[in-house]
Amino acid sequence: MADLLQAMGYRTTVSKHGGDHGIDIVAYKDELPPRILVQVKSKDGDINEQTIQSLKGAMREGDYGLFVTLSNYTKNAQDYLQSTPIIRGINGTELVDLILKYHEALSEKYKRKIPLKMVYIPVARENEE
Repeated sequence: MADLLQAMGYRTTVSKHGGDHGIDIVAYKDELPPRILVQVKSKDGDINEQTIQSLKGAMREGDYGLFVTLSNYTKNAQDYLQSTPIIRGINGTELVDLILKYHEALSEKYKRKIPLKMVYIPVARENEE
């Protein structure tokens, strides 16, 4: 996820394991605040509201949050994200879309781990039959 954020133009610091209060990555768009605290979950099952609230509990005033999961969010978690505009949730489908969009900008390490090849498909123009 840190490499994807870097491909999107963010500076990132990956947290050391343990003692990070659930924060996996800290990201900045430039040298100035705000900072973005990122929590990544790859567990089976949907993410619930309490799990997202733990991210909010680690945030300070002026921070933004990004919660990334390979699965999805429960209805209550989706409602919580809607009512908490300083935290953005990304599910597995959205994550795949971002990887496809920024694949060329990923580091060589991750391009090798996620090998994709651009394929062109001809389509008929709307005015031609």
